[in-house]
Amino acid sequence: MGKLVRVVLVGAALLALTGGSAVAGKGHAPSNGTSAFIRVNQVGYPAGARKQAFVMASAALSGATYAVSNGTTNVATGSLGSSVGSWSTAYPDVYSIDFSNVTANGTYHITVSGPVSVASPTFTINTGPTVYGGALKNALSFFQNERDGSKFIASPIRTAAGHLTDQNAMTYTTPSANSSGRFSGDLSSLGVHIDASGGWWDAGDYLKFLETTSYTDGVLLSGVRDFPAQMGTGSGADFTAEAKFGADFLLRMWDDSTKTLYYQ
Repeated sequence: MGKLVRVVLVGAALLALTGGSAVAGKGHAPSNGTSAFIRVNQVGYPAGARKQAFVMASAALSGATYAVSNGTTNVATGSLGSSVGSWSTAYPDVYSIDFSNVTANGTYHITVSGPVSVASPTFTINTGPTVYGGALKNALSFFQNERDGSKFIASPIRTAAGHLTDQNAMTYTTPSANSSGRFSGDLSSLGVHIDASGGWWDAGDYLKFLETTSYTDGVLLSGVRDFPAQMGTGSGADFTAEAKFGADFLLRMWDDSTKTLYYQ
């Protein structure tokens, strides 16, 4: 096995190794100072699955009443039981609402009345494919909008290519950094240009990380292979091209002739 060498790439900020290698709720704070939020699965609930919501409160709400409503019609009501635990010091009381007996397709919301009045965001109950199909489509759209380089996919929030000079990027040895990650000193060039184009921006910003990209692309490739009806060719959210886009970037980061993997 060869020696280990770390390098950093300007622009794409990559390093190299040599030798191989949605839940939310609306809150309310009345004059007594108590505040609360109702957490629901905003993706939705399959009709036949277990359905739970959680009330987070800054003070005890045991005995407060709740209602699950479709529009103005209450389809399930009850009282909050004992706290099931603590979310944080600010919200030491958490209450579970089980409404698994609500199975009709539709759009719902939950309200709690008592020491504090609070309402959840709306959510859907429907078939599994309907509920999760939208999430897969949204995930695919996110990856497509995060594409770096010339092979971007135009959309209302993505109108131009990015980091085109990564096609001929210079590599550098890792600079000195303190415990906070602040660099010091000058970069030392390795004198090696590589094609670091492509890949996805990470977490909605403009950096690319090989470690997270490799894990993510492994998940996408596995999904296309293991769940072709949901993620493969002909499905409502075909990840085939997107998984290949990620794999192509990873292959460009590997120099087989020198056994060097470039990474951030």
